[in-house]
Amino acid sequence: MELTRPQIDFHLAEYAALKAEARDAAATAANHFRWAAVSSAAILAWLATQGADLDIPVAVFLAPAAITLLMGTLAAARLVRTRAIRDYLIQLETTLGYPVLGWEERFQKQKTLVRLLSMIGWLALLGADVYAGLTLQAYAAGDTQYETRQATTT
Repeated sequence: MELTRPQIDFHLAEYAALKAEARDAAATAANHFRWAAVSSAAILAWLATQGADLDIPVAVFLAPAAITLLMGTLAAARLVRTRAIRDYLIQLETTLGYPVLGWEERFQKQKTLVRLLSMIGWLALLGADVYAGLTLQAYAAGDTQYETRQATTT
C-alpha cells in the first residue's frame, strides 16, 4: 500500500511530536536522579548535624532511601513510556525513511548499556542512602561501637 502525501505529512509531524515527547521524558527521568541525589544529600546533611540532638524516629533516617525509591519509580515510568515511543519511531523510520540510517534504529544498539549504567547509578544511590541513614541513626542512638570505629579509623 502506497502512502499519500497527506499521510506522509501527518506521519512526519507525528514523528517530530513523538521525538520531542521522548526527549522530554528522558530529560525528566535524568532530573529525577538529580532530585533524588540532592534531596538525599540535604536530608542526610541535616540528620548529620541535628539528628543526634533530637529524638527522631528511625524511619526518618531512611527518608532519603524512600525518596530515591520514589524518584526511581517515577523515572522508570517515564522510561517505559519512552521505550514505547521509541519502538513506534523505529517503525516510522523504517516506513518513511531509509531503515539503516534512522537514529532510533542506531540508538537501539546502545540501549542495553544505557539501561545497565542507569540501573547501577540508581542502585548505588539507594545503597548509599540506606547505609548513610542507618549509620547516622546508629550514631544518633549513641552506638558506642560506631564512635569507637570512627575513632580508630581517623
